[in-house]
Amino acid sequence: MRTGLLFLLVALFQGCSNRQVFYLSPLGNDAWSGRLASPNENHTNGPFRTLHRAQKATLNAQGPVTVLLRGGLYQVDRTIHFGHSNAAGRIKTVCWAAYKQEAPRLCGGQAIDAFQPITDENVRRRLCPSVRDRVLVCDLASQGITRYNDPPYRMSLYYRGERMQPARYPNQGWTHIGDVPQHGEKMFHPGDHKVIKFGLPAGRHYGRFSYDDDRPSQWQPADDIWMHGFWVWDWRDTYQKIRFIDTKRKLIYPAEPHHSYGYEKGQRYYYLNVLEELDTPGEWQLDATHHRLYFLPPDQIHPGDVLLSLLDENMIEADNASHLTLKNLTLECANAAAIRITGGEHNVIAGCTMRNFGSDTAVVISGGSHNRITGCTIHDVGGTALKLSGGDKRTLTRGDNLAEDNHIHRYGQMVYMFNTGIWLEGVGNAVRHNEIHDCPGSGIQYYGNDHLIEYNELYDLAHESGDVGGMNTGADYTDQGTTIRYNYIHHCHGRGEGGIRAIYLDLPGSNTTIYGNILYQVDIGVFFNSGRDNRVINNIFVECNPAIGIYLWPHTNYFQPNGPWRIVEKMHAVNYQAPPYSVKYPKLTAVSVR
Repeated sequence: MRTGLLFLLVALFQGCSNRQVFYLSPLGNDAWSGRLASPNENHTNGPFRTLHRAQKATLNAQGPVTVLLRGGLYQVDRTIHFGHSNAAGRIKTVCWAAYKQEAPRLCGGQAIDAFQPITDENVRRRLCPSVRDRVLVCDLASQGITRYNDPPYRMSLYYRGERMQPARYPNQGWTHIGDVPQHGEKMFHPGDHKVIKFGLPAGRHYGRFSYDDDRPSQWQPADDIWMHGFWVWDWRDTYQKIRFIDTKRKLIYPAEPHHSYGYEKGQRYYYLNVLEELDTPGEWQLDATHHRLYFLPPDQIHPGDVLLSLLDENMIEADNASHLTLKNLTLECANAAAIRITGGEHNVIAGCTMRNFGSDTAVVISGGSHNRITGCTIHDVGGTALKLSGGDKRTLTRGDNLAEDNHIHRYGQMVYMFNTGIWLEGVGNAVRHNEIHDCPGSGIQYYGNDHLIEYNELYDLAHESGDVGGMNTGADYTDQGTTIRYNYIHHCHGRGEGGIRAIYLDLPGSNTTIYGNILYQVDIGVFFNSGRDNRVINNIFVECNPAIGIYLWPHTNYFQPNGPWRIVEKMHAVNYQAPPYSVKYPKLTAVSVR
């Protein structure tokens, strides 16, 4: 899968040679010159200690510059910026790379120590007797931590590199909505002393729903209990804070804003951040009001074992920078992006590992041209692993940005849906030779024009979703010209609403070439939800049911002004009946909309 990586790394090494070189080490000192890889005998000179000191040195350097990072942990407490020129108004190439075979780690988390047995009897009584003496508490305020993300799923606790589970019920799987008030029923908000009337689709409600079991009656009232659920559709999950639980009538009152589709009987969800449900090794609960973190560790805690993700900024940002290389670095444990490159050209992310990030996208390459991410590993991400875009949709100018030879897995761990391995947008970009697997939703979500998606292997997708695609697009008639070829998509089975379609062109995906792919043991091979001028040629389908599905959408309101997805407005926005669209996609001009 990574045949081109060796040649690229050799080229990068040559590109990083014959430069000014600075060294960075956890054993360094920012008062030193940074010109030595190790401290000298007298400890009067050696490498820098902090990332920002090394960045300052690159800004003042003349000509090409390389920063070599020794192995060890580097704390990131604010963004490392690379600007338009990379240094003091002078265009230059900049390379940040691991020193030899060492393993530098850039970390946005803070080690949490000083865990103690719980002595507060009020808290102990709330815990399950079988774990009461094993749950530990940490006073976060004593460690300078008093600000937290809201909702709590944006922040994570890691134990020896593994993401821990906020205390939840049920421990596995889901519970289900018992019932919802019927159309036009009145709803009473406890504490409001007012009545609100809802006019909603029959069987749905935006303000309350019932539950069937007695579990919540065992919980002490709290204002920091959340729910995660698929409230109506199997392709849309969200988190909802609980405003009030009426344990007598078995009613849940979600806090506003309510889920946009409402709540529907029988749909699945679970509760989280419930102290009384802290009963399984690896679970934790945050009491933000009193700055206490409760944790049931899987094993004995040693210093450095427990990290709390606190960095809410992107670790590395490059804004219209060019010729920036990041090579063989590990970035981990933060709530925003690991790397965000906006604009610029010929920037490269090579051989890096991005792991343990929150519900945002871990790596973003947005705009610019000839930027690439290659030979990287992205895993254990709460949201999308990689977002790649570039090019101009109105003029159909190509971006030629590239994602190649990457291993992407265990993403969408916090927000399951609309978070993919690779999210592709723009015009004329390529995704090839990537391995993508192990997620609750889709593998590749793509929009735009003239992309090339080839030689990728996708498997073990859609653990928790239905009506999704291994590769998925839709919602814009002018998204045309993409080729999907020589991909291997296998062993993917979704749940509900038709499961997973290996290649899914949702309404009104059109003018796409699907050629030479192997689709094996997936729910549906290729699926068109309407659309025109698509070609399925020389593909191999094995154990797909059916191999090809075509659905003709009967509702014309999608093609009316102000209709769902605003398809008509998107067509007019690019002037689809004039060049370059009329030249590049002549059949599109025959479509008449108001």
